[in-house]
Amino acid sequence: MIASNYHMINVFEHSLPVFSTFTSRIKTARVSSMGFCNFKDDMEKYFFKLDIPREKRYYYAVPRKTLEEDFTLIERIKEQVKKSVEHDKMKITYSVFPTDYDQIYVYCEANSSLIQKLVP
Repeated sequence: MIASNYHMINVFEHSLPVFSTFTSRIKTARVSSMGFCNFKDDMEKYFFKLDIPREKRYYYAVPRKTLEEDFTLIERIKEQVKKSVEHDKMKITYSVFPTDYDQIYVYCEANSSLIQKLVP
């Protein structure tokens, strides 16, 4: 699952989005984790939960048909992204990519500038 997630983020990093708010990454936020989200219920799952992430990036893989027919999609994405803010200094960006999938998939990446604790 980690390999496929990493692969998809890499594919999207080299693809042209139909809509994007991506900007340059925070240079000091080098500790990273990736994961996936459920578009329907706003659930986020990271492979390693970061303490106090400085930045989150979301990659929305959306079926072409949905992009053509769902005029509320961007507003729903904006609402979902707003809910993921953990503190007032967090930078959140997202991009929407057309796919041939039959449903929406959301891949996410979190970046922190803090050394993370490995033991609870």
